[in-house]
Amino acid sequence: MPADLPDTLDKTTPRSLRRRTLKRGLVTFAGGFMTLECTVRNLSETGARLVMENGAVPPDQFVLAVQVDGFEVDCQVIHRAADEFGVRFVGQRRATRQRRQQTVVSTGAAEGRSIRRQVPSPR
Repeated sequence: MPADLPDTLDKTTPRSLRRRTLKRGLVTFAGGFMTLECTVRNLSETGARLVMENGAVPPDQFVLAVQVDGFEVDCQVIHRAADEFGVRFVGQRRATRQRRQQTVVSTGAAEGRSIRRQVPSPR
């Protein structure tokens, strides 16, 4: 491991389980006066992977708000690659007012139909 990387990136430390997501996030900094939109691509209890909109580059420390989940958290950038950024949560999540609700609607299968392979029943 290169000497300039912090000890917190040691391979023996287990990573938190990350869930794939596709949620809108808001990066806030400069005391709340500056904001950047982003997409949260994965999320865990300890961090997230963000994709920034329009080539924007966030500062090293900021507040991430995920409005659909109703929380905000202080973050520190630990990885940068093109328009993707890995962040570590450096504080506890704070509940915020949930601004909208996520809705998932089925659009294809008719009632009673399944995409699973049908197995004939034994006679």
